[in-house]
Amino acid sequence: AFDFPNVRATDPFSVSDTPGDNDGFPEPGENVLLNVSVTNPNTGATINNVVVNVNGGPNVSFGNIADGATVTNPIPYTVPAGAECGSIHQVTINVSSEVGAQTPTTREFRLGAPIGGAPTTFTNSTLINVPAGQPGSTDAGPGAPYPAPITVTGLTGNKVIKLELTNLSHQWADDVNILLEGPAGQKFIVMSDVGGNTRTNLGPHTLVFTDSAASVIPDSGPLVAGTFRASNIDTTDTFPAPAPAGPYSYPAPSGTSTFASTFGTSGAALNGEWKLWVNDSANLDVGTIAGWKLTFEANDFACSLDPGTTASVSGRVTDTAGRGVAGATVRLTNGATSIMAVTGSFGYFGFPVTTIGTAYTATATHKRHNFASQTVTPAGNVSNLNFTATP
Repeated sequence: AFDFPNVRATDPFSVSDTPGDNDGFPEPGENVLLNVSVTNPNTGATINNVVVNVNGGPNVSFGNIADGATVTNPIPYTVPAGAECGSIHQVTINVSSEVGAQTPTTREFRLGAPIGGAPTTFTNSTLINVPAGQPGSTDAGPGAPYPAPITVTGLTGNKVIKLELTNLSHQWADDVNILLEGPAGQKFIVMSDVGGNTRTNLGPHTLVFTDSAASVIPDSGPLVAGTFRASNIDTTDTFPAPAPAGPYSYPAPSGTSTFASTFGTSGAALNGEWKLWVNDSANLDVGTIAGWKLTFEANDFACSLDPGTTASVSGRVTDTAGRGVAGATVRLTNGATSIMAVTGSFGYFGFPVTTIGTAYTATATHKRHNFASQTVTPAGNVSNLNFTATP
């Protein structure tokens, strides 16, 4: 089958809770705006009638996107009330145009405000020779020191682990095998058989490993500085004594283990001595690591949205052609009480706080358009109070 050039969802993607409680953090049950970007990736022509929806909801027009251009629009979305505070929430973005529909893409964001303080980092800045005795020795074998220890103290709450290899410089990164031993004797392969030939790419390269990273170090390289998931190509790794013998916890693609699955997330259980075992698995090529770090980030979250007595109300004001109307005034009125919002560039508006069970008369006014009034009685967050101009 022939795939015709078409638009596609791209970065940046962001979430704003201005229609909700506007505390900067999306929460379960909250009305938010998903700022979605769509690009025309040099197809050679303008792509017309681009529309986007989230999770199969109402389509939002992105208009016609010129060749090489990117358009970003906010799309109203209500986070399910049953979603767990602190969880990673995933949405599906559907993009289509006059050319046809694109394969859906997913985006994720965290629910809740992080609590538990700033990240805590522990460092061992001792140079690690890989292998021991380099550059005079080019034989395969363990690094020196072996192991390189770090003692972790004072952790509480739930944590996310990040491991940094500072300024790794080795002639053949594929030979560098890294084993992390935890305080309870857990054995996790962080990096093995990846990075390829680095004789012409010595770096140094600072490598950070964490479970949430978007990519892994390529098997055959090139090796570049960055943040990666742990990775291991096979399950035949061995580490000379006194390193612990296998079996080891292997990350993808040879296994399914992660930092969290191997060491847990409880800060109290992460206190103690950690050991980094570095082994050079082949002769000839040598290098160094300028030290290593363990960073523990808070993984506890709080959600303050109270759906019991208040609700947010949001929507969009459009003209007869479905285009957003900027500068329209929207009012919610109940007796002598009236609250007002003004639409933004794409016609969206929001009231962060209204009272559940209260009947409001909703009106929209603009100097060039007329709109019919509506009645809205929030039973929870409302994200579809929309006004379309009358002909």
